[in-house]
Amino acid sequence: AFAEIGEFFMTAHIGEFIGAGLLMYLVALIFPFGSLLWVRLIKLLMGGHLYKNGVNPGVYPKWSRMHLRVWCIERLENSVLLPLGTMFRSAPLMAYVLRRLGATVGDNLQCAHDVEFSGPLDLLSIGDNVAIQTGAYIHTSKWLGQDLHIGPVRLESGCKIGMRAAIASDVTVGSGSWINPFTPILSDVGEQEMWEGAPARCSGHCVDLRRTAKSCESTQPALFMETLNILMQVFLDFWLFVVPTAAVSWFATTFIPVSDTVVASDYFRVTPLPEIVWVMSLYSFITTWSTVVIVSVLACLFLRYTPASPGIYSSRGLRGYLLLYRMKKMNQVQRQWTWTITGQYLRALAGVRFPRLGASECDLMFNLVPELASADSQVFWSNGSFTNMLDHGAEHIKLRQLDMPRNFFSGNNCVVESGQFPSNFLLGVSTLGTDIQFRRQMRSRLGEPITVAGNPPVQFASAKFDQENEAQVLPGFALFLARVFLNDIFSMGLLPLAGMLIYVIIFTSFLRLDGPLIFSALLALILAEAYLVLLCAAVKKLLVGRVWGSAHSTPFWSWRHFSYFFAQDCFFAWCRRPLRMSAGTLLPNSVLRMMGCQIGRRTIITSAMQASDWNAVSFGNDCVVNGFLQFHTFENMILKVKRTEIKDGSAINFGATVMSGAVIEPETTILPLSMVLKEMHLSGAATYEGSPVEPADDG
Repeated sequence: AFAEIGEFFMTAHIGEFIGAGLLMYLVALIFPFGSLLWVRLIKLLMGGHLYKNGVNPGVYPKWSRMHLRVWCIERLENSVLLPLGTMFRSAPLMAYVLRRLGATVGDNLQCAHDVEFSGPLDLLSIGDNVAIQTGAYIHTSKWLGQDLHIGPVRLESGCKIGMRAAIASDVTVGSGSWINPFTPILSDVGEQEMWEGAPARCSGHCVDLRRTAKSCESTQPALFMETLNILMQVFLDFWLFVVPTAAVSWFATTFIPVSDTVVASDYFRVTPLPEIVWVMSLYSFITTWSTVVIVSVLACLFLRYTPASPGIYSSRGLRGYLLLYRMKKMNQVQRQWTWTITGQYLRALAGVRFPRLGASECDLMFNLVPELASADSQVFWSNGSFTNMLDHGAEHIKLRQLDMPRNFFSGNNCVVESGQFPSNFLLGVSTLGTDIQFRRQMRSRLGEPITVAGNPPVQFASAKFDQENEAQVLPGFALFLARVFLNDIFSMGLLPLAGMLIYVIIFTSFLRLDGPLIFSALLALILAEAYLVLLCAAVKKLLVGRVWGSAHSTPFWSWRHFSYFFAQDCFFAWCRRPLRMSAGTLLPNSVLRMMGCQIGRRTIITSAMQASDWNAVSFGNDCVVNGFLQFHTFENMILKVKRTEIKDGSAINFGATVMSGAVIEPETTILPLSMVLKEMHLSGAATYEGSPVEPADDG
């Protein structure tokens, strides 16, 4: 088999490369449905039913049999939903899969691909014409102390769940109701109500305008339009991804010595190991980096030459499907290039308007529509921020402009609505910003500094942005080149290849020891993952050390900052697979301790990748951490990292944000979508809610 693969790479024509790439793409398309069949079979063996999970609503202690059963169910569900969201943007397919996993789903569910479903899905009921926007949380389970609470969730017809909103167990959302972004719903909601804030409160009533939906409804059958949607995505992916990748792979074979074709059948057995590593490294680097660049440029050109205008689009029309696909491609480009220098130019190529290109720091902002977004000088948006300039409803999509003027700063995990925001504006972590509350008053001069955080936003004292900008020291050329080399070249071209190179070395060694082929391949795969974790720990200790990050700061333009985030890039690239596979267990704790985290016994960290500020992590025994961990901040273009303590027996629920320097005393529960601000000290044996947090109302 290896000989045939080797000979194919040496001798195949470009058409054969494209055919092989198309075959692998089609396999990836059917993978979610293969996983669905496998999951249903496992559920049948576990509980004797294809749909029901055998979990009754109630309260169950940590580590109980029911806790472990719920964990297993969540892992099975995610094994289907995650690849489905990666490969498709299709509301009917999402509804179909949710039904097969046990949920009750009505007609025309418009559900974003990255909605976080958790808990047994047979306890979830969704009515007709329901919209669930990007990043929302739909959980049939939550933690209160050391107990897991399981309960049903019912979303009645016509309701709308906003971006990053949360629906917890034992909740019914009435028909026609609207849950605003970052709003945690922990109790029942009536019909046609609008809820906002944290803790959530009813702020009014809402009525859906039928004339708006009727003006843009599709006249074609839904099945026909959805078929066109899937075919359009496959066609565009073929030309924007499959063909460029195959062409680069074919071209890169010219860098492999021709003499290798003679010994392709015994290449890994007879070729010297250093030569194998060199050839594989050269081929893989050229292929990977060139493919990423070419695919990204093609995607940006596609975005630039298929612009959309502000307005209303049908959720089930071809123009709406194209708009959602374009948003997916923009997210992919941003996720790939994050805060790199190249990423800034790619955003401009896609259509984002920069009056002065390179004068801003742009990271990953989800759901950006480039041709309707503008960013002035000294704009900074952080990794994992969101924009709702494309407001997705059940019947129609509203597309609006987003203007980010000079000295606009958006924090991690915040939601920036559409509109004209003021200059000198800082939107804090996990905060909703709307131009209804904060709107630019004039263009002739800059506005007064505004800093807000929380939900509803609380205004804090703010320094003068211009004085801060003048005080900054411009970087030298050597530091600039170091940033480009680390982030734009090394991280893009070599970090993803480390695992493959280690695997080739181990597998080749086993072959030369005459080990069984299949056993050698599987063992090499396991050992390669283990070596990657050890290599990541070594890089962290070399670049970051054992102490830095417990209470330290450094300028944005500094070697310390770049090396710190490069070590994080290594962590994300090399430890992602083992940490994701073991999520929700105690196994990730061993890896995190190796990286420098202080984690007690029997503590569960649901998303271990969140604990990437390693020396700032201090968790006690018997904790449950399922929130958003933000242990570093950028203030006045200064990176600040400080240790946060979550003490014994505490529970951080889904969507809750914990910031740097906070101290959470033992037996504390933080309810969903709450926010613990910097330097907060919460007393123990209590439950907190709100953004910022305050003691929960027992009533």
